[in-house]
Amino acid sequence: MIGEGAGSVVLKPCKDAKKDKEKIYATVDSIAFSSASSSKDIEDCEKKGHEICQ
Repeated sequence: MIGEGAGSVVLKPCKDAKKDKEKIYATVDSIAFSSASSSKDIEDCEKKGHEICQ
């Protein structure tokens, strides 16, 4: 079945959520991005870049 859809994630600093007494479902501890490719295309990355990032 072909279809279209959208999703979103709303992020708020933990201290602000606690101050506003909002329910916290999860927290983000860290993020990472890496690419060993010389190309500016994000999808054109090499395996080594993925290994470094992990």
